[in-house]
This record gives sequence, C-alpha cells and structure tokens, in this order.
Amino acid sequence: MDDPQKNLRIAAAKAFMDSLEELENILAQDRPSSKSPSPKPTDSASEASIDLFLLEEVAADLAQFFGDEELLEDGE
Repeated sequence: MDDPQKNLRIAAAKAFMDSLEELENILAQDRPSSKSPSPKPTDSASEASIDLFLLEEVAADLAQFFGDEELLEDGE
C-alpha cells in the first residue's frame, strides 16, 4: 500500500474512532444515573396507546413464532 492511501486510511480510522468516542459521550449523558430521579410517566394518552399497540403486536408476533394461539386468547 502506498503512503498516500495508508495516510488516508489512518486518518479515516482516527476520525471514526473520534466519532465513536463522541457518540459514547452523548449516550452517557442520556443515560439516567442511579442518583437521578426516575423519569416522570408520560401524560400523553396517544403515547400510552402507541405503547399498548406495540405490546399487542409483540405478543401476537411471539404467539405466531411459538405457534401458540393460546397466548393471544389469554391476553385478550
């Protein structure tokens, strides 16, 4: 590999590692610490209904995956 291409690869790898480190820092800021208060429950009815809809979809997918229709019947 010639030097210009090698230098480009090194620079790209360094930029990638820097962006990963920056992403880790952002994610660390978003994570609640054990000392911080727990997030308040949402007051939005639409968000709660979406969550319920997603849970029902997941339950249906699991029932279909395991081939057990009783899971759906018990949950409804």
